[in-house]
Amino acid sequence: MGFDPNYEAYDYDGPIFTYGNLLPDQVILNVQRALADLDYYNGALSGSLSAATRYAISAYQQDNGLVVNGVVDAPLVYSLGLQ
Repeated sequence: MGFDPNYEAYDYDGPIFTYGNLLPDQVILNVQRALADLDYYNGALSGSLSAATRYAISAYQQDNGLVVNGVVDAPLVYSLGLQ
């Protein structure tokens, strides 16, 4: 469901916390933008949960006392002020 069975490599296949009726890629894009503004992320603003995005999320989580899991979850979104 939601995955193309002929495509073998997705950036991430876990749950993404969403808010405001946004699609997951829009939430990821907002997270990337917020992390870039805070100098945690310097990759392309793609809406894709790439390895670079996960690394930036983990670094931000570590520095801000959040559970370090590298995923877009509610504590991350709220901490970034994106709700």
